[in-house]
Amino acid sequence: MKSDAEPHLRKSREFLEDGTLLLSKARYARCASCAYYAMFHAAQAMLANEGLEPHTHEGVKTKFSEIFVKERKAIPAEFGRMLSRAHDFRLDADYAIDLKSEVGQEVARQQLENAYRFLTMAEAHLQRGTSRG
Repeated sequence: MKSDAEPHLRKSREFLEDGTLLLSKARYARCASCAYYAMFHAAQAMLANEGLEPHTHEGVKTKFSEIFVKERKAIPAEFGRMLSRAHDFRLDADYAIDLKSEVGQEVARQQLENAYRFLTMAEAHLQRGTSRG
């Protein structure tokens, strides 16, 4: 694993810890937001390992799916969908103010579980040392 990936993994782990704490405090919207950022930084770690540093959320989602799901087929497509769905929940959690967009306990719990799975996948991928350069 390249050294550029480690800071992203560290941040991903921090967001998971924060999300776990927020879930225990019934702060479901913030938990879902943290879950997304845990996945986002895990995806950035994988991209950094490839020498890529997208500067936007859309760039990270697009490059992650393009390289790891479509091009190499190294990662199951469910992880690309997971990242994209988590982004949608994060937008609701951070910006929506109507009750229809409210993030509930079950959604927050599921997003946090997905984030753990995503980070575990990213760490395993990086441990295999798979990179282009």
